[in-house]
Amino acid sequence: MSGRGTIRKRGNAFELRYQVGGKTATETFRGERRDAEKRLRALLKLVDEGASKAPTRETLSAWLTRWLADKKAKTAASTHQRYSEIAEKTIGPAIGDVPLGKLTPDRIAEFYTDLATKGRRDGKGGLSPRTQRHVHRLLRSALGTAARRELIMRNPADELGAELPKIIKPDLAALNASQAGKLLAAVEHSQIYPAVLLALGAGLRRGETLAASWGDLRGDVLTVRRSLGQTRTGIAFKTPKNGRPRHVVLPSDVADALRAWKVRQAQQLLQLGIRQSAETLICARMDGEPLQPQSLTHEFPRFLARLGADFPRVRFHDLRHSSATIALAAGVDLKLVSERLGHTTIAITADLYLHPDQTMHEAAAQKINDAFRLVAKSVANQG
Repeated sequence: MSGRGTIRKRGNAFELRYQVGGKTATETFRGERRDAEKRLRALLKLVDEGASKAPTRETLSAWLTRWLADKKAKTAASTHQRYSEIAEKTIGPAIGDVPLGKLTPDRIAEFYTDLATKGRRDGKGGLSPRTQRHVHRLLRSALGTAARRELIMRNPADELGAELPKIIKPDLAALNASQAGKLLAAVEHSQIYPAVLLALGAGLRRGETLAASWGDLRGDVLTVRRSLGQTRTGIAFKTPKNGRPRHVVLPSDVADALRAWKVRQAQQLLQLGIRQSAETLICARMDGEPLQPQSLTHEFPRFLARLGADFPRVRFHDLRHSSATIALAAGVDLKLVSERLGHTTIAITADLYLHPDQTMHEAAAQKINDAFRLVAKSVANQG
């Protein structure tokens, strides 16, 4: 190589030395000599492009700890918990001891290959494509911050997302209007009734249903201003998923049912010496305390079982999907459905929640058939 950089054989590896910011930087490279020369040329190119100092010797795990501490105040508790688990249990044991300055795209690519083939903690196969992409997004974001702070010269994970397997989205389950009515009847006398009512009637997410209070309901309009999340340390309120409140006009029957529930709940609380107020949660335990999100998820299938083996085995979140598909089947405008769900764009609604059922397909075929008939009739009249 040129005088600006040298390569020396060191056992089974090569030591790359080059000048940056008036100092000598070194990097250990394992592989063929021609690949080591290629790596040194890349490092020298980065210096030419403006790198002002040598890469840090801080390990990836140490950096992730600092990065997560900085992110804690900027992310929801449940999200931060998920990030921490990925960093500590997936990334750390595999490549956490690698210094940031020596973390190459090849090393990360090898790590991703291991995730796909033997990434599960029980050793029985690889992680799902979705989980692999979660790991990549976290690593790319953390290393991107390190690059912006000039701890490293570039983000080595930048170009690797394209090599990860694509996520194949399964068809989401949904109830039709008749099935939704049967479900409401089955849960009518339970504590989860208002949660099911809001998920089906307003398209609310699980956390949004559990965070709604009576003060959020004005007439037939419900303001969705927060969500209830669950972490290892307990439950906490947070802002809605898109970061801003939204106003949902409830169907009149849903609003009437909620008002009837309010009377029932007030009576329940009064028996315990508790007075219902604007801050009382609509969906709560019998003592007025918040329902835990996971408890709702686990309780919900018990009511489905009462409806028989032929009733669709949907998840609680599928009620939100059902709300959207029932509205679309009834002819509600896609943009309005999107706004009710709190999506940032119509495309998200169409991609995730537009789930045409057999009735919708038959209606579409009939409309197309009617159009052809009009054309044929017009041609016949002209003849």
